Amino acid sequence: PLSRCNHIISCIARGIRSETLINFLSSNGVYCSASSACSARAKGNTVLEAYGVKQEDIIYALRISVSPKTTKEEILTLKDALLQGGERLLK
Repeated sequence: PLSRCNHIISCIARGIRSETLINFLSSNGVYCSASSACSARAKGNTVLEAYGVKQEDIIYALRISVSPKTTKEEILTLKDALLQGGERLLK
């Protein structure tokens, strides 16, 4: 069985490449990463592949990390920025 981290969320925003969404989010004060941390130097993304993410979807993967210090306001800012990014970038 695979281990999981309850403070890291990986999501797929099909139709928006992760680099594009990361740039949009960072311009709105939200900082995320693409794929998994341990794949930064690896070819491909073995972590997401192990969880069953299709190879063609990995270019859309977004990694969001939270902590006990993450506030409700920060979560709401993330939500709003993701919604705005989806509206603007999927057109």
